[in-house]
Amino acid sequence: MKVLLGIGLLLFLNAQTVSCVANWTKRASMEELAEFIGALNAFRRKIAYSYDVANMNELMYDSNLQVAASKMKTCNDVRESSNFVPYLPPNAEAWDKVENWNLQNAQEEIRNQDPVTLVRFGFSVLLVQPLMHPLQTRIGCHEFKEGCISEFDDEAKRRYQIDQIKYDTICLIGPVTSMGPEVVQKGAAGSQCQSGKSKDGLCQITNEFIDFESQIGIGEQSAAVSSAFSIDYALSIILAVLFFNIL
Repeated sequence: MKVLLGIGLLLFLNAQTVSCVANWTKRASMEELAEFIGALNAFRRKIAYSYDVANMNELMYDSNLQVAASKMKTCNDVRESSNFVPYLPPNAEAWDKVENWNLQNAQEEIRNQDPVTLVRFGFSVLLVQPLMHPLQTRIGCHEFKEGCISEFDDEAKRRYQIDQIKYDTICLIGPVTSMGPEVVQKGAAGSQCQSGKSKDGLCQITNEFIDFESQIGIGEQSAAVSSAFSIDYALSIILAVLFFNIL
C-alpha cells in the first residue's frame, strides 16, 4: 500500500508545518500506519470540538478495504460500492501548488469574496473533503499499479496555476456513500454517537483500538510521504465549506 502521508501531514495536529520529503516510499511499519490514522482522527476530533459536531466517528484502518483497493489497478478501475466511496489523494506537486496560494493569509480576500481566492478555496476543500464525513468509520488504501493524470483545461490552468494532478494511490472510505447536511448532528462532541460510546470527542466503533499488527501485519505494505500543511490552514479551508456551505 502506498499511502500518501501528505494527507496525514495535512491534518497533523501541530501549529507548525511538518516537513517531509515528497514521494518518499518505503516499507510501512505498524507505527507509520498508526501515525497516519492518528493524524486523521486528531483532525476529526478538532472538528468535533471546534464546531460542535456531536456524531463524528473515529476512523480505523480496514484491511478488507485495502484488499478491495488493491484490485483497482488504475484510475479506470475505480468504482463506488454500497459500502465505500473512493478517494484519490493528489500527489505532492498538487499539495505544493495549493500551499503556494498562501490561503492561510487570505482571510481578507475571502471575506471580501475575491473570485480568484474563493475558487482556489473551494478547490482546496475538494482535495480532502471525503475524509471529513462524520459517519465514516473505515479507510483502506493501496498504490495503483499505474498512476493516472487529470489534465486541466485552459481556464482551470489559469485559475489554479496547475496543469495537471497525478494520482498514485486509491483509498476507500466507508461505510457511508452519501453526504448531506442531515448527517451532521450538532451538539457537544461525542454526545450523539450511534454506538453510545465516545472517547475524547469522537464516537467509538466496535473495536476500541487500532490493532494494525493483527489487521495487516508489519512491513507488508509501502508508504509514501508528500509535502506538509498545518492543521489551522486545513481547518480554515475545509470546515467552512463542509459544514457551513459558504461557497
